[in-house]
Amino acid sequence: MEILLIMFSVMLIQFIVLLMILKKVKHQQKATQEYITNLENNITNLVESTFHTMSQQISSLKIDNYVNTANKSVNTEEHKYENEFFTQEFGHCKIVKIIDKQDNSITHVYYDENEKKSYTETFNENSLTYSAHYKDDRLNRGCEYDSKSNLLFEYFYNEIGEVIKKIEYLYAEDGTLEKTLETTY
Repeated sequence: MEILLIMFSVMLIQFIVLLMILKKVKHQQKATQEYITNLENNITNLVESTFHTMSQQISSLKIDNYVNTANKSVNTEEHKYENEFFTQEFGHCKIVKIIDKQDNSITHVYYDENEKKSYTETFNENSLTYSAHYKDDRLNRGCEYDSKSNLLFEYFYNEIGEVIKKIEYLYAEDGTLEKTLETTY
């Protein structure tokens, strides 16, 4: 009888240990699944951020290249430079307007009192489509607008031009702001 009781106790202990192991395995599976989900979300955000950063940097480099090249080569009060891709207008040895001949967009370039680029505004068919704001001549914030000039996306950049935060603005059909979605990278 004692042997049966001991065997029963051992089996009961083994059963309890087995239940504890199963519980721990389930917890680890859940933690692993959460880790995988977070990893997938982080990779998706990184890909979106990288794509947008590269896209914005290319766009910004295009404008910056126009501005910087022209600023170094023009020494007159007012001047125009034109080629098959764009027309640049200068004022006080700085580019003040760029007309893109491919999409007919017009970008106005504004400078602060220290003659550093402070912001740009790009219009297409008289509608504001993009604005870029600079701090110490570096892109600090970019904004995309819809055809009604409603702010759609706002991007914030770090010192090396990478997107660190994106805010998406969502509107109702009547044009009123419904909500914003913020993503930090």
